[in-house]
Amino acid sequence: MNWFEKLLDILSYNVETKPTSYGWLHLLFTAIVIGVTVFLCVRYKKCSDKKFRIIIGICWAIMFLFEVYKQLQYSCKTDGTTANWDYQWYVFPFQFCSTPLYVLPLVIFLPDGKVRNACISYTALFALFAGIAVFAYPEGIFTREILISIQSLTHHGIQMVTGVFAAVWCQHKYKAKFWTNEFYFGGLIVFAVMSAIAMTLNLTVQPAVEPNTFNMFYISPYRNSSLPVLSSIQPVVPYAVFLILYLFGFALCGLIVYYGEYGCIKLAEVIHSKKNRKEAN
Repeated sequence: MNWFEKLLDILSYNVETKPTSYGWLHLLFTAIVIGVTVFLCVRYKKCSDKKFRIIIGICWAIMFLFEVYKQLQYSCKTDGTTANWDYQWYVFPFQFCSTPLYVLPLVIFLPDGKVRNACISYTALFALFAGIAVFAYPEGIFTREILISIQSLTHHGIQMVTGVFAAVWCQHKYKAKFWTNEFYFGGLIVFAVMSAIAMTLNLTVQPAVEPNTFNMFYISPYRNSSLPVLSSIQPVVPYAVFLILYLFGFALCGLIVYYGEYGCIKLAEVIHSKKNRKEAN
């Protein structure tokens, strides 16, 4: 092994007991995510566009570097003396939770406009939902390889941090009637584009690689979904029905997050207004 492979071998340290849902590692990262989110939302909720881009850029850089490590670690299998490089297609980085890797750079570098606003909306609604879902049910992200578990927790934690921060920074764009607001529909369009890319990859890459190793967004027609609920639906309905249910379900989840954030924004406004009246008296 060369020096780089030896480094990967050292970093692939396995703990005796795999971390568990709501165990100490999960709770520690949950506390960190909450703390960082509260800090950003309080300290930088009215920051300039430039500072907003810088903060999102720092978050994306951390996420990207951890993803590079993950891809290298899964591709290089070592036993202390030899190394075997073999790409594992099941970790190809275009799952639903991987999309911030591609969307956040658009938030960082695009000029202000409809496309960038749609990417911000996607971050605040759909990417946030994905992060919350994984943190609420994290069993599938844990492994005895401790740094991979940390990578997964960091990745999904950043999804929540950037999602809530983006929502707070754009709180003036939320309206009670979502159908008159471009914010939700902008995020929905980005979700549709990402889903179309995932489906294209499933139809083109899946047949060319080892069977049962490639399923982007878990909507491949060649392999059953492993997502909760959807894994029970796909085998018993026509594939077209399954796909429609998948898309409609995630669109609905994005809408639920939208109104959840809208409610929190309005509640914060009421509390702030009462505080100001109290101070005035």
